Amino acid sequence: MAHMAYRKLRNQKERYSTELRRFALTLHFYSPKGYNFVRKTFCNLIPHPAHIRKWCCTADGRPGFNTEVLETIQKTHTTMKKKIVCNLVLDEMHIRDKVITRNGRSHGFVDLGFSEDEKKENFFDDNVPDNVRDRNNSDGDEEIVMEAEDRTVGAQEGKTGAPPTAKKALVFMLVSLNDKWKCPCAYFLVDSLSSEQQANLIKKCLALVHEHDINVHSVTFDGLRTNLTTAKVLGA
Repeated sequence: MAHMAYRKLRNQKERYSTELRRFALTLHFYSPKGYNFVRKTFCNLIPHPAHIRKWCCTADGRPGFNTEVLETIQKTHTTMKKKIVCNLVLDEMHIRDKVITRNGRSHGFVDLGFSEDEKKENFFDDNVPDNVRDRNNSDGDEEIVMEAEDRTVGAQEGKTGAPPTAKKALVFMLVSLNDKWKCPCAYFLVDSLSSEQQANLIKKCLALVHEHDINVHSVTFDGLRTNLTTAKVLGA
């Protein structure tokens, strides 16, 4: 109460004290409606629910493989002393083709979440430029599409240095076969991937889940030609 009165008299932009943060987190955990009532009663002197969501959010949601998810699954089943048997499901989802700059970072480009060392592990063909990433049309001719207006002008002038924008999100999900849960473990922002590249991603995913004591019984995807060719590359 003293801290809330102090914020009211001084400046509401000051940092919240540790005691007030603990009080807000506890009250919002037990009753979000009760929290909103208390916040309205005290003239919005306690943190907004958006601040509480930000304090509770610690997961790394960038593209790539999410090892935090795999570690959580491993720890949970280790405590339960239960074997982990899953089905790996992957599918592409169309996303909005747009580049957004926020907090000094641009979002919307092709991003597989790899480090510089991982990019050297032949996930892409050596003869394909880094900014193209297998952007080929049905005739086999190289096609470079610049979505933004300045990229279109750059392409007309022969400048192809700008990275491509992502049109799809390739999502990997683990579905438990001996329990009642499912959880995404990876996603990649892509324009298009060849069968070999997609097979390499699946192999890397299987290696990672094996390191976390997760047994993958099967892999499921739809009947696209690329997926069927990927199955052949994997030896099916």
